Amino acid sequence: MIDFLNTKPFVGGIRPSIELKTLQIENHEVDIVIIKNSTDTPFFLVKDFRDQGEMVRRYSIYTRIKDTNTPKDSCADINHIEFLWKKRFLLTQSPINRIFNMLKNKNDWKNSEVDYNKTTYYNKYNPEYTVVITNIYDDLRPEFYSMVMINKNQSYLNVKIKYFETTVFECQATYLDETRYLTTTPEWAFIREISIDNDQGAYKYFINGSNRQIMQNFLFNDKDDSAISAKKRFDEVILYFDSDEEKEKFEKFVRDNSKNIKEDIINKIKNLNYIQCKNASETEYMKRHIARGLSLKEKQIEMLNN
Repeated sequence: MIDFLNTKPFVGGIRPSIELKTLQIENHEVDIVIIKNSTDTPFFLVKDFRDQGEMVRRYSIYTRIKDTNTPKDSCADINHIEFLWKKRFLLTQSPINRIFNMLKNKNDWKNSEVDYNKTTYYNKYNPEYTVVITNIYDDLRPEFYSMVMINKNQSYLNVKIKYFETTVFECQATYLDETRYLTTTPEWAFIREISIDNDQGAYKYFINGSNRQIMQNFLFNDKDDSAISAKKRFDEVILYFDSDEEKEKFEKFVRDNSKNIKEDIINKIKNLNYIQCKNASETEYMKRHIARGLSLKEKQIEMLNN
């Protein structure tokens, strides 16, 4: 079925994305075709397609409303066609959803203001959407992932996404490796079964496709070798999940294997003697979190491969 769609002359080469699944229901196999929701609508052909006397016409747009399909020799109602085009141009979405879709295309954004304290980006097609990045001078505690960088210096920034003058999203970002790598700060999670010295088993993570992770990709300079190298070190101790469900599944896996994982973390701590901070307490804090990040990253790969 996927091959069938790939051989059809869709306009612009953009075709529906589908997934096939087989479910077991009362000793019967049920094949399910899942058509992914997309903003690439409408889908239509540039050539007529004929099969067993039936013809799908080129440039005709078809819809299914409730239980009714557009007849093959007709075209969808104009109001439904208008909706599909609005969907493609993100006009059916809220401002915050629109801007995060726009952020996925970094080439569509331009600098309008850059100075020591503030950087502003605007979308060149929709300039009412802006990203404003400002420095934070508060004496915030460095995070453990700063210690895996070549240069341990870390500074913090504030990121605001604005629609005209309204802030629709705000988060913290950080410069790592002496400003070579800029990223949003990951979120905290806790697995108490692998806690050490009553630190609640804390680790840091992103959910792929979340607003914070989309902004992380936007800030990342993937053309700079120093940034690429720093991100690689950062990702060694930070976990990424495709969904909240995957995160919950992984945490259950960790709890079920907590004894072995905790032993692995303790062994990794012993190999982190190169970590040195202002005092012994901070040094041990950094070692615990780095070791836990390294161990959990390995276990996540192990779980996914199995």
